[in-house]
Amino acid sequence: MEMIKAVCIKADIIGSRKSGKEILLKSIVQELNHTFKKNLLTDFTVRFGDELFGIVNDFEAGYKVFRELFLLSRKYKVPLYVGVGFGNIVNKNLKNPDDVNGQAIWNSADALEILQSSTFRGKSAIQSLDKHFKFKVIIGNNNPDSSIANYMLYFILEKIKKRTEKQSKAIRLLEQFPTLNYEQIGEYLDYEGENRKANVSNLLIRAEYNIVRDTEEELIKLIHLIYSEENK
Repeated sequence: MEMIKAVCIKADIIGSRKSGKEILLKSIVQELNHTFKKNLLTDFTVRFGDELFGIVNDFEAGYKVFRELFLLSRKYKVPLYVGVGFGNIVNKNLKNPDDVNGQAIWNSADALEILQSSTFRGKSAIQSLDKHFKFKVIIGNNNPDSSIANYMLYFILEKIKKRTEKQSKAIRLLEQFPTLNYEQIGEYLDYEGENRKANVSNLLIRAEYNIVRDTEEELIKLIHLIYSEENK
């Protein structure tokens, strides 16, 4: 039986019976499938009316999908529990979300179940960014070092949450078009005159872009390290 590494993301609307947000979940799914179509082993779908499910083919891409899901949750004002599982899956039935199977899928399901029964007090408080977004990551065989990844994610999302719309737009341009220089980004952002470069630089400093980017890189390294140690 061939196994491949993957990231499974499973999310459920917080208070779905009262929120009436189920229809917006379809918009989130459509955006994720469009943006990450090259990275999806199993396309994101809406199941049971209020649950999102999909599988990504790479750890770094899986993190980026999770981050985008956080941003889309805020954009559409859909509160979510999000369980993320890193690990192996069986390289079979990948196009069928009901038949695909493996460690990454079990991890995401376990993470979601823990969130739905949590009081978010003590150590579990780190899993609650705010009342609109609760998350948990499980890596491999529920490795204890998964807790470090969750703390790093909390740190990253706290920084991202505080960014202004203009800061977020500048960073998205940087990530989508890495060949752009600050002068060109400033033009996209409608900055005028000779201070475009300085304005963009200051914008990124206030957004704490470099420290967040570096932390994201270290997080991906950590996840790969945990996975590799378990699969030696």
